[in-house]
Amino acid sequence: MTEKELHDRKLEEAANSYRTKGYRVVVEPAPQQLPDFLAGMEPDIVATKPDDRVIIEVKNKRALRSSDIHRRIADRIANQPGWRFELILFSSEGDIPSIEEFSSLNETEIEGLVQEAKSTLDPKIAFMIAWVAAEAALRLVAASYALPSTTLSPKLLLKELRFAGAISPEQYEVINDSFSVRNRVIHGFREDNLTLEDIDKLITAVSSLLVEAKAAMPSSV
Repeated sequence: MTEKELHDRKLEEAANSYRTKGYRVVVEPAPQQLPDFLAGMEPDIVATKPDDRVIIEVKNKRALRSSDIHRRIADRIANQPGWRFELILFSSEGDIPSIEEFSSLNETEIEGLVQEAKSTLDPKIAFMIAWVAAEAALRLVAASYALPSTTLSPKLLLKELRFAGAISPEQYEVINDSFSVRNRVIHGFREDNLTLEDIDKLITAVSSLLVEAKAAMPSSV
C-alpha cells in the first residue's frame, strides 16, 4: 500500500469515527469552511458538534521530522476557546521504501517529459506524463529551497511547499485540482471530463515550477 493510500485510509477512518459520535465532519475543508484563525492553513478534517470542535491532521510519522505544519495549526488553535487539535499518526515503514532510496529526475529529464506530454495525442496519456513531470518538479523545488521533505506523497509535499511559500497559490491550485483526475485515471476509472485545457494548465504549472526551482538554486544567485 502506498503512503497516499495509507494516509487516505487513516483519513477515512478518522472521519467515520467522528461521524459515529455525532460530529459534523468536513474532510479536506475549503478555505470558507475554516474558522478565521486558520486562514491559509489546510487541515485534513474539521469535526464539530455543539460542545466540541476539533481540527484533525493525519500525518506519516516519518514526515514529522521534515514538516511543522501540524505544530503551526496546533499553535493557532491553542488560544481558541472551544477548539482542540488532534494529530493522528500512521507508519508506512515496511510498506513503502524511503524517499532516500530513489533518484529524482533532474531538470532536463523533466523538461523532456513536458515536451513528450505536449506531443502526445491521447489526452489521458498526455495528462499522466504531465503528472509525472509535476511530481518530479515538486521534489526539485523542495530540493532547490533546501526543504528537508521526506514524504513520497505528492499531496503532502504540495501542502508543505505551499505553506513554506515555495510555490504560488496559482501553482498550488492547478496541481491540487489535478489530483482527482489523476486518481481516476491511474486507478483505471472512467474519466470523461478531461480536456486539453486541463492538460495545458498542468504543463504550464510544471514549466513554472522549473523556473522557480532554477531561481532558488544557490548557483543562480
